[in-house]
Amino acid sequence: FLSPECPLCQNYVAELNALKLKYPNVEILGLIPGNAYKLKEISAFKDEYKVGFTLLVDDLKLLTSALNATTTPEVILIDKQGALKYRGLIDNWAESLGVKRKVITSHYLNDALANLTTPNYPVKITKPVGCLINDK
Repeated sequence: FLSPECPLCQNYVAELNALKLKYPNVEILGLIPGNAYKLKEISAFKDEYKVGFTLLVDDLKLLTSALNATTTPEVILIDKQGALKYRGLIDNWAESLGVKRKVITSHYLNDALANLTTPNYPVKITKPVGCLINDK
C-alpha cells in the first residue's frame, strides 16, 4: 500500500523496483487506498519516482478493508493460492516516523520473497511504520 505524498513510500519505490527485477515471477502492485489522489497526481508520482510496477487505486477501499491495511507503506505478500506469506515492513530502515537507521539489517520483504515457495516457511508479521491510511 502506497501514498504518493508519503515520504517513506517515495523512498521505497527504488527498493520495490529492485525487488521486481530480482523476482520477475512475482507481481508487485502498488495499491493507493481511497480517492484522495487524482490521476494527474498519481501519474506525477509514477514519473517522478520512476515507479516500475503497476499502481492501482483502491478508491472504495475494498482491498484495503479486506486486507486490513492501516499504513503506507505496508506490504502484504500473498501466494498464488491466496495464503498470506508476509505482512508489514519492507525492511527495518524506518524505526519510527522520523527515525531511520544508517544501516538496514533486516530485509523482511526480500526474505519473504526468497522463501515464497519454501514449504512450511513461517508467516512473519511486522508492524508497519509510515502514514496512516485515512478515511478519504
